Amino acid sequence: MAGDDALRVSAVIVTHQSEATVGDCLESLRRQSVAFDEVVVVDSASTDGSVPAVRRVPLAVRLTASPHNLGFAAACNLGARQATGTHLAFLNPDVVLAEDWLAQIRAALPADMVASQVRSIAHPDRVESLGDTWTRCGIPVHRRQGTSADAVPAEPQMVLGAPGCAMVVERQWFARLGGFDEDLFCIHEDSDLNLRAARAGARCVLAPAAVVYHHGSSSIGRLSEFYVWYGQRNLEWAYLRALPRNALLTCLPGHLLYECGAAVFFLRHGRLRTFLSAKSAALAGLGRCWRKRRRDLESVGWCRLRSMCDEPCFAGRWAQKALTR
Repeated sequence: MAGDDALRVSAVIVTHQSEATVGDCLESLRRQSVAFDEVVVVDSASTDGSVPAVRRVPLAVRLTASPHNLGFAAACNLGARQATGTHLAFLNPDVVLAEDWLAQIRAALPADMVASQVRSIAHPDRVESLGDTWTRCGIPVHRRQGTSADAVPAEPQMVLGAPGCAMVVERQWFARLGGFDEDLFCIHEDSDLNLRAARAGARCVLAPAAVVYHHGSSSIGRLSEFYVWYGQRNLEWAYLRALPRNALLTCLPGHLLYECGAAVFFLRHGRLRTFLSAKSAALAGLGRCWRKRRRDLESVGWCRLRSMCDEPCFAGRWAQKALTR
């Protein structure tokens, strides 16, 4: 394993209509108690003031401004190719890092992947994520979402994966996995990568002392047509590609039950047509998705991974939320 002096952490940030948040994000990088080795920013065809906002921060940044919207996955892959660090820290432009975040991340290295304690900026006393996982009905979710920050365990622990808003990946592992799946464009590309990495044998460490504050969906909105369409289409593609082979049928009944509940939810919120369009697009792309799956690395099966899929399925999560209100 490489010594601490050999570890170099590159921050990779993708901006798109991020003028309101990216300045605070970069300021938090500038104020780190341990400096990043480099900061790479890829702007994906922003039409607001995102690029000027990046340039206003007194921080050395390698900035690429694309005239086309590449999508989050492809833009992250572009930033990763430009970065030179041994580890890549993918950060959303709407996060603010605690001042010792990078110091805490480096304390967890070398590792294949590192997840942070993510809290909501709107509710900083509540956890948004302690790593990412999948439920046993094949739905990607945040671990321990909504729990009190005071209840977070102090010791590092193994988790399935890291949320895309603050994901640290060893460069060689990222290359072995082929990076983010660019067909996903945006949404669930992190969940897909996490599960593919776990299937291939990568190990992800949660560093609970590495705290990130996150706005969450600041540029696309939780119930926007964009979010619903890409989220629901990509859910099926990630399910088919990323789940271990022996989990595809095991998880299918619960997965179909989720689809029924989701259809009712989106009907109530005026997004049923978008939901159905997304599922139709997902069906049209299943063949391509399966061909990619056949090229993926798989050395770890569902029996070993499901112990880390420790979040309840959607009905249990809704019940938890109702009880905490």
